Amino acid sequence: MLVSNFYRDVLPLLSPESKTPWSLGRFIVNVGLKPLSEDSKKFDFDANMTLFHEHKLRLRKSSHSRCYFPEYDRLTPDEINQIVKVLHSQIPNEMKESFRSFYKSQSDYIRDDFDALCLFVQEDIAIWKRSDDKADEWLSAIHLHSPNHWAAEDKIGKSFQDVHRPVPHIDNISKIALKLFDQCVGRGVQQRVAWGLATDCMLDHHPRIGEKGRSFDKADPELYVRIERQLIIPVDGNENLLIFTIRTYFVDCRHLNFEDRKSISECVASMDDRLLQYKGMIESRDEIVKFLLSL
Repeated sequence: MLVSNFYRDVLPLLSPESKTPWSLGRFIVNVGLKPLSEDSKKFDFDANMTLFHEHKLRLRKSSHSRCYFPEYDRLTPDEINQIVKVLHSQIPNEMKESFRSFYKSQSDYIRDDFDALCLFVQEDIAIWKRSDDKADEWLSAIHLHSPNHWAAEDKIGKSFQDVHRPVPHIDNISKIALKLFDQCVGRGVQQRVAWGLATDCMLDHHPRIGEKGRSFDKADPELYVRIERQLIIPVDGNENLLIFTIRTYFVDCRHLNFEDRKSISECVASMDDRLLQYKGMIESRDEIVKFLLSL
């Protein structure tokens, strides 16, 4: 089961100061980027690694796996090699033999080196690119096996604004997408945290499978915090490429202390109808708040 110990395994990665993503008690849509220290790990290989591998390979071998790995959009072979070099450099030395064994064992299903690295790590990976004249930017590659109610095939080749158009209150961020790109290139590895609530701990919530994970049953309640640790990693030697990683964690709300459950309930209560609709809680907000406070 894909559930993590929040206090032991997840929070130290997200915040050295032990500041939780919901500590403010209200839900805010913002850039939220913070510098990542040089010694912080970029890829998190944990006790769920085998489950992630099984999940990714199961999707790869299924008939609709192309939805999770469309063709590159305006990426050259040299750029792909540059990206691969950066990704490979972030795999810890103690994991590189495991990577070589994985590559060899799954060679029938692997397209290229970029594909192999993306299948091996537990993160999903996207590539954000801008034009040489710095006038345009777009999502040029995506390796997505843990979609949170969005589809790779709807996003590839689109600008930041178009990719994030469904997100409520994102307009002010979308307007500065090119400026944000420039800042990310010049500031080293950046981290942000996104989170929401889910009623199961399935990794695959592609829109084609419906609204699973968003059906709160007060008679038999299950509730998890779905956390995404997102990194933006510059590509050395190419100021027009950024690597974007998303690592998904699930935390059982029953395993959180009362203060955290209270803060999460306050965040949920603070959401307007647009956010509640986007997060799939428009009909269950009051029941979820009541459940969190009753544990």
